[in-house]
Amino acid sequence: MATAVGHPTTATASKVCGVCEEFIEGCLCLDCDLSFCVRCFDALHRPDAVRSHRKQSLVAPAPAPTPAPMIEASPAGEELALKNFNAINERTVHVEAEINKLREAYSTTPSSGIVALTENIQTLQNSMDPLYAQREEAFANVFARSPTLRARLSELGTSMAGNTPQLWPKAFEKLNAMAGHFDQSAVNIATIQDHLCASPAPQGAQRESLLVALDQTNKYMAKLQADRYAECIKIFMACETLRTKVLRFIPLKQ
Repeated sequence: MATAVGHPTTATASKVCGVCEEFIEGCLCLDCDLSFCVRCFDALHRPDAVRSHRKQSLVAPAPAPTPAPMIEASPAGEELALKNFNAINERTVHVEAEINKLREAYSTTPSSGIVALTENIQTLQNSMDPLYAQREEAFANVFARSPTLRARLSELGTSMAGNTPQLWPKAFEKLNAMAGHFDQSAVNIATIQDHLCASPAPQGAQRESLLVALDQTNKYMAKLQADRYAECIKIFMACETLRTKVLRFIPLKQ
């Protein structure tokens, strides 16, 4: 309902001109309470008319773009974002593996079990879209909060980016495996440090062995982290959907 300013009646603002019955970029006369196309309004409401009629556009203005949220990158924030992403990615990869396993079972499933097998696959398949959406948001959040990834993207830009769906499943499986190795390495380091701090403290060859193991594990974790960054960049460059989500937080040169 459109209320005429300074006029006692109201009328629904039609999108069809009351004169030519066409809609070109309609406007509502707030005094007549009638709608016209711009052409007819200008023709019927001349500046020298008895009264000057006011008009209101019927074309809704385009919404203002939503500003990207301000997210501060920090090692602590990156660690939390990675933890969240790893949990979601692990669930997603697990469900994908279950679906593939059930599909492979078709050839050995008796005809009496095909319907149930198909229903199980469909149920799991229906759960994938929400998981994919959660994983994409979590992935974008890792980029937003990682100082290293943000710096690399600032240098890299998107001029060489593409969209290669066949690369995505294996890449996310690889990230899932890396997360498992990284977590296990962290446990191993904690165990080694406990041994080094034990009472009585290890001496001689035993201590040297523990120090070597600690150094090797730290180097392995550093390599895992570098490989994980590289894999994240690879996914970013190969997945348009994820790239769009990431770029909400990180404006880049094209």
